[in-house]
Amino acid sequence: RVLDNHPGQLQTAALQTLCSIMIQLGKKYLVFVPLVNRVMIKHKISYTEYNKLLTKLQSSTTLALDDEFRLRQARFKNRELSLASDTTIRKLNVSTVDLQLAFKANRRVSKDDWLEWLRRLSNGLLKESKSPALRSCRTLAQNYPQLLKDLFNAAFVSCWTDLPDNLKEELSSSLRQALMVPDLPEITQTILNLAEFMEHCENDS
Repeated sequence: RVLDNHPGQLQTAALQTLCSIMIQLGKKYLVFVPLVNRVMIKHKISYTEYNKLLTKLQSSTTLALDDEFRLRQARFKNRELSLASDTTIRKLNVSTVDLQLAFKANRRVSKDDWLEWLRRLSNGLLKESKSPALRSCRTLAQNYPQLLKDLFNAAFVSCWTDLPDNLKEELSSSLRQALMVPDLPEITQTILNLAEFMEHCENDS
């Protein structure tokens, strides 16, 4: 949608995000290639990095096994985060009210309750991200759970920087509460990965 309707810098942001998604999904990304190619041909869009990655993907079994592409993955994650502060791209507003509703952890009892909480939080972060490229992935991510997981860290940081201190503490409290729930490895691993990701972002800044 972004490629089809928005020119210039926003298209570049969307293409960078597509490169990151391609690296995350590997061969599973190929199902989206015809749709993306139609839009790129329609608007005469060419992006060298995207073309290189696609050629590599189509000629190999996986991108994740290639050290070069692991480095590319790290670079693209950093680019996603920088989209939020890039003054050449129009920032979107974060609705703190809607985001607060998404991360509230009250009345969560069963395992399914907590998994639904994580899904709602993940969707809410993408929906409220101030990065246009990340927001543009929300519809696809709703139908592709792995993509929702893959974009969690970047979407979280994009929203976190705009939250006031009281909501940061409330969100942190919800995450700590989720960590204390036993036998939920998916949530535990997601939060631990997020903590590591944020630490790397702070070290790189």
